[in-house]
Amino acid sequence: MSHRVDQPLSMVDKLARRTMGPLCLSSEPARIEAALEKWGTLGHELASLLIRRDGFYSHESALLVRPFQHSGEPLGIVEWNDRRRWSDYPSTDELLFFAEDVFGHPFALAKEGIVTLDLETGEVEKVADSLEAWAAMINEDANLWTSWTLAHEWQERFGVIPIGQRLVPRKPFVLGGEYRVDNLVRASDEEGLKARGQLAAQIRTNPVGKEVRYELRPAR
Repeated sequence: MSHRVDQPLSMVDKLARRTMGPLCLSSEPARIEAALEKWGTLGHELASLLIRRDGFYSHESALLVRPFQHSGEPLGIVEWNDRRRWSDYPSTDELLFFAEDVFGHPFALAKEGIVTLDLETGEVEKVADSLEAWAAMINEDANLWTSWTLAHEWQERFGVIPIGQRLVPRKPFVLGGEYRVDNLVRASDEEGLKARGQLAAQIRTNPVGKEVRYELRPAR
């Protein structure tokens, strides 16, 4: 008599089980695989995740993994990676953004692995060698990588963060803004990216000590 031995869940599987989604039901598996093939093993890992669950929120909306292609909210990976959106970040031309923390700081595929981008400064940092390692990071310390606690505290006070929006600082963190609920407002994904992209461009090009402007239009 044979006995079935269940394989342990991968870190990606564990992450995908703790989600609200999928956010999209129309993407074709073959198209996803073909579009991500150029990213090698990383692309294969991401394609496998999206085929199983095509976009989702997790950890009380603190983490967003975008669907492959979606013209509604939230935008899909294809639409979100239109390079015109990222013109304030010249160092990101070779990245593929696929997920964000609660502040909208994105995670991306890069030649060297998984990286994150600080929207306020434009700094890119490698955080993992593979999607499996990235998922392990999220599973093991979601508060560090998604700011889950702040997301929870904010929603306890103000209600659920709507789809297509993130929590954006009234006063940018890089300019001394605090990681506190009172310093956070809802803004659309696109507005949050635009406001901080303009800030990052000023920080990159202005002389040290010169005043910078930060203009954010919060969601109503």
